[in-house]
Order: sequence, then structure tokens, then C-alpha cells
Amino acid sequence: RSTDRGLAKFEEALHKSKHAARRAGAIILYLSMHGSVDGQGRACLIPPDAGAQDSTSWLPLATLLEHVHKANLPASVHKLLVLDCSRQPVNWNIGAIGGAFVAAAPRAVEESKLPNLTVLCATSDCEAAMASPALRSSAFGHYFRLGLAGAADDSDSGGNHDGRISLNELKDYVAAHVHGWVLHHGGVPQTPSVFGAKKNFQIGWTLRSS
Repeated sequence: RSTDRGLAKFEEALHKSKHAARRAGAIILYLSMHGSVDGQGRACLIPPDAGAQDSTSWLPLATLLEHVHKANLPASVHKLLVLDCSRQPVNWNIGAIGGAFVAAAPRAVEESKLPNLTVLCATSDCEAAMASPALRSSAFGHYFRLGLAGAADDSDSGGNHDGRISLNELKDYVAAHVHGWVLHHGGVPQTPSVFGAKKNFQIGWTLRSS
């Protein structure tokens, strides 16, 4: 559960995925972790073993992106970083009062200089990512999984039904369904956001044969 152990496993997973990513032309990195901003205004992830009131034990998003950079993925490979990190935007114990993680994250992405890096966040700034025991996940994670499996390609959901999932199809599907589900069950808005390289690209194939 330590931060170093987690980063080591992250690097190992990147290394194992490098050849597949080169063939596919894309790789998805999905992180589900609390996010906040430290005293320097940096977007940070809070690992399970970190001290909630000790920001020096947090993992800056910039540090994580450095590890992606060190993996030496081909520049041509599209990298989709998915951050399900906004479930607790307000926490007085750590000084989080407005969900500033999403607002601070684009700076880390821009400064990383990683080519073809697109980030999909579970929320927009100052929003909370809603979770549900019935879904056994966050609403964002639930619809991301369904969209990636093929629902985003359905013509009824705005897809072109060509058997492939593109970034635009996935983000539009997730945004529409997450917003609708959270508004219905929670009465508050939740709008997933995208930043970084916004060029559309093929993420994968649907799981259905027709």
C-alpha cells in the first residue's frame, strides 16, 4: 500500500503494456484515488498510506507523469489518463474547501510535455464524484466501463456504430450518462471534463460481435 510500492507496480504495468500500446496506438491509465491540492497549489493524489494532514506524503500528479515519461512510450501513442479522483472535494481536515484538484491538474499536464496525453476527469471543477453501493463503483467508473465495452458506439448514444470506440464517443457517452444519473439520484451536477491533447483517436474495439 506504500506510495513507492504503488509507483513500482505502475512502472511495471507500463513496461508490460508498452508493446501492446505501440501496436494499438493508444493506452489507458485509470486511477481511482483521492485528489487534492497541496500548499504549493499542486494537484496531488493521496495514496492509502499517506497522512491526510501531511501533504509531503502525497503524490504530486507531476511526479506520476514523470514516471509515464520515463516509460518511453512512443510519442505517436495516444495516452488517455483517467482520473476518478474527486469524490471528496471538501474536507476541512486537509484544508480542501472547493475541489481545486481538477482546476490545478491541467498545469501539471501542460508542464509534463508528454506528447498525445489526454486527461479525462470524473468531474469539472468544484464538483464531487458520486459513488453508489448499487453500482459497486462511482457513477463515472460505471459508465466509463460500459462506454468502453461498446455502449459509447451505439447510435442511440451518439456513436457511429462502426465497432470501434473513439475518444469523442467515449467522453460524450460518459458525460451524458454520468450527468443524468447523478442529477437524478443526487440532485447535483457532475460533468466529466477533458483537457490536454484533445485530438480524437481510436481507443479500442467494442466487445460485441454486431
